[in-house]
Amino acid sequence: MKKINLTLFSIFLLISICTKAQVIDTLAIQDFETSPATPTLTYTVLAGSATYHTGNSGASNAPANSPLGVDGSRAWGVTTSAASTQFEFANVTIPPGYDSVRIRVRIAAMNLVSIGGGPDALDTIGIQISTNGGSNYYNKLKITGPSGDNGHWPYSATGIAKTTYLPPAVLFMNTGTGLQAQGYSTAEISLPGTETQIRVKIAIRSSSGTDTWLVDNVAVIGEKPVILPVTLKQFTGVRSSSEKVNLAWTVASQMNIKQYEIEYAENGVTFNKVATVDPIASSVNDLQYNYEINNNKSLSYYRIKMIDKDGKFTYSPVITIKGNTADKLMTVFPNPAKNNLQINYSGSSSKIKIIVTDASGKKVLVQEGVLINKLNISKLKPGQYFIKLTDNDKILYSKFIKE
Repeated sequence: MKKINLTLFSIFLLISICTKAQVIDTLAIQDFETSPATPTLTYTVLAGSATYHTGNSGASNAPANSPLGVDGSRAWGVTTSAASTQFEFANVTIPPGYDSVRIRVRIAAMNLVSIGGGPDALDTIGIQISTNGGSNYYNKLKITGPSGDNGHWPYSATGIAKTTYLPPAVLFMNTGTGLQAQGYSTAEISLPGTETQIRVKIAIRSSSGTDTWLVDNVAVIGEKPVILPVTLKQFTGVRSSSEKVNLAWTVASQMNIKQYEIEYAENGVTFNKVATVDPIASSVNDLQYNYEINNNKSLSYYRIKMIDKDGKFTYSPVITIKGNTADKLMTVFPNPAKNNLQINYSGSSSKIKIIVTDASGKKVLVQEGVLINKLNISKLKPGQYFIKLTDNDKILYSKFIKE
């Protein structure tokens, strides 16, 4: 295979993956489905009551049109429980061989009766752990609504409330009010793999009917190292034309390798397989692969999934590919903007469509036409917004700040 010459548009990443990677095992999980995932983490309600929620929040809720369970599944919700609702999960035995163990809980904060609102600073989710079967519990972390009260966030919020088994307990609270882009949607407590058992208790307080906490995918996870058969030295990507991207990677050695899978994401989060590449039958070191793929997007993300014959796999780092032609097609200004946003688009389509979304992904403005060069944003609330411009099979992205 011919080695790619790197250009200014290429992204170079060097990593050795062969020495240590992590195998992650779900030791127990409670997803609150009617047919729960296995191995199932059973639970008992000790005080208060809760309601199962499915589907999405309403258009007049906060945040609007947001999944009530992770990926639209079923979740456990608590509203108006000033004395707190408490539930205790079954004891989980930790098998030997793990380097570390994590407790992970997914969380959303919402108002399911009206626009705005949501948990206040006095509304809390507290997580306790026991390592002796429940005889003694220790407070480890507490998440509250924001300091300005009336806060809400979806499961896609980026905040992670993370702490260890060591004292003291940690309080996680955002500032401000309203939609919390960095709301704490994940809580994690890590313990050493030398622990032999773990038990979890969660207490939820909600002061009113406009303050709903949603809990989903409570899991105990074990992590241990594994030796993988591939040493990846280099993974690069370069746009070879406005319609194509050339990906290249070099491996120092490959043993027992089954295949390489190229995965693509438009948003940098949700990856899907777009191609499979068989390994080169050779014992030579520094084997070079390249693969050309159709792509006319202005921004794309790629990674390589390396799978051995035993089913073990690991991922390369993610690389970002920008469009050398498409990036020049659209510019937006001024940025930040207050009342009007100018859009300069040099494409040749007879009809384009522009969609503006807020930080939660909600559509706030849609405009279609032959020539769109100005958007009236005066009615939008201050904050960050995203623009998606569609022109036949071309999709361009940009963003702006509304003052």
